[in-house]
Amino acid sequence: MLDWKTGHPAVSPADPLQLAVYRVAWAERAGVPLERVSAAFLYVRTGDLVRPPDLPDRAALERLLA
Repeated sequence: MLDWKTGHPAVSPADPLQLAVYRVAWAERAGVPLERVSAAFLYVRTGDLVRPPDLPDRAALERLLA
């Protein structure tokens, strides 16, 4: 899945937690295992594709938000 960004990665980097939430939601909605869903930010202005490493799963997100 891609999260399209209009800013510049050096000036306004996107939050990997946002991407993690989208990834978990998409996997659950689509009924596919989370490990089969890759996720990245695509910065439209620069064409940069950023794949944050080690995105948290649902349990890790729940711990962070508790």
